[in-house]
Amino acid sequence: MNLERFQDQKNKGYGIYLLPNIGDTLNDEVTMCTTLFWQYDDRPRSEQVELWQSHVDLKPTFKVGTGDMSIHNYLVLDNPADP
Repeated sequence: MNLERFQDQKNKGYGIYLLPNIGDTLNDEVTMCTTLFWQYDDRPRSEQVELWQSHVDLKPTFKVGTGDMSIHNYLVLDNPADP
């Protein structure tokens, strides 16, 4: 992967996103789940960072800050699951 190219494209105003599961972008097009995802857009970002501890109790593998609104939490599964 060329991360420098991604950064260059983002600097030019392009949006960049990754699909965490296998398939396509629509729910019914996902063929295999490799990652669980959750977010709390109804809360301030400062609360979202650690909210998983009291609501989900599954420690995210990684988090992604998206713009000014949300912290996306991802838990990568040890074994893929059917949708």
